Amino acid sequence: MDALALDALVDTLGGDNLTVLRCLRQRALSQSHPIFVVGGPVRDILIGAPIRDLDFVVEGDGPEVARWLAEQLGGEVRVHPRFGTSTFILGSCRVDVVTARSETYSAPAALPTVTPGSIFDDLARRDFTINSLALPLNQQNPKILDLHGGIDDLRSRVIRILHPKSFEDDPTRIFRAIRYEQRFGFELEPDTLQCLNDAVDQGHLASLTSDRIKHELEKILEDDQPEEALKRCAALGVLAEIYPAMGRVEAVDRLVALTSVGVSPSSILDITGSKADAKQIDPLSYIGALAYPLSEIQAEELIRRINANSVWAAVIRDVVSLKTQEELLAAEELSNSQLAKALDGKRAQAILAVTRLTGLSIISERLALYSEKLRHIATELTARKLIDLGVPQGPAIGRLLDELREAKLDGLVLDEEDEIRWLQERIE
Repeated sequence: MDALALDALVDTLGGDNLTVLRCLRQRALSQSHPIFVVGGPVRDILIGAPIRDLDFVVEGDGPEVARWLAEQLGGEVRVHPRFGTSTFILGSCRVDVVTARSETYSAPAALPTVTPGSIFDDLARRDFTINSLALPLNQQNPKILDLHGGIDDLRSRVIRILHPKSFEDDPTRIFRAIRYEQRFGFELEPDTLQCLNDAVDQGHLASLTSDRIKHELEKILEDDQPEEALKRCAALGVLAEIYPAMGRVEAVDRLVALTSVGVSPSSILDITGSKADAKQIDPLSYIGALAYPLSEIQAEELIRRINANSVWAAVIRDVVSLKTQEELLAAEELSNSQLAKALDGKRAQAILAVTRLTGLSIISERLALYSEKLRHIATELTARKLIDLGVPQGPAIGRLLDELREAKLDGLVLDEEDEIRWLQERIE
């Protein structure tokens, strides 16, 4: 397996990524320079998973090697001197080229103190055994460097930390452990699971900044099936540690309900209002589901805690707003135009979340009606046509178009001929 790893990596890559790998391979061989492919790419090639990123570790000066790459290939280099790391960007290719180092942590969740070191030091500082693998580029027939049993753990399909204080040193590893477990269909090794539970119970997640939490949530939402990692985070109390009102078992139940087919007659709606498989849910709907039980004050607290960007914040606020309108949305005499007025401008992901989570079937049905049909209804007449028909320019045009759309939503007009007749009755 070792001897074929580099060949498999070369066969998998293409474009600029392959160019970068070959360039570093040539330098490593010609100068006997210890340069290694490390972590995720080695792991993924061994289990046949897609290669997401290329990461290189250099014994020596990582940023200097990145700058050399730029001289050879063009591209851009971004250096982070504090950690001896750099990022090389060439077209769509973005690779990390870092100095081999050791790390120490002065306090839980503190940024590490970094000291240049060997590849052995560098692999020992990593999060999990399956990520502590290195493929040397300075060997003609490279053999994977596996000092911590990563290959055995890949075979056993387990996630294992390298030392008992791993989650305490860096609580973001809690999110990553869960993400890898669910992405690969692995299991947390029992001692690792116990350490994770201890770290959660001891409140180490509270030490993380809002930006670091947001980054880890973003990485979860980028996965193909984020609901599984989010459910696991909820079940293990991770989400409740971020913000208690999201709940634990309750959060799991909401995520299950969001992805369950058959809750409403419309099956499940994607953000375009079309029927879709549960696996095609827009990731932002998961944010909406987690925010569903919150009050307006709590929603703002959650937005601050995770430093939500403007889109996330809008989804959270829209979900809470829709919940406060449940009495209106369930009213017996609610017209289509009144329904549309309540929902126009709301994020589709928020509407989907409430559609799936509300306990009132009439609300679920009405939200589905809006998503599938009503929100697509528009008038045939435009502002230009109204002017041509004799309506003076000014605010009256906007008001007439709004009223005309309401009439169309309520079935009072059907086509452009009806719209013209309706308009003439208003302006005569």
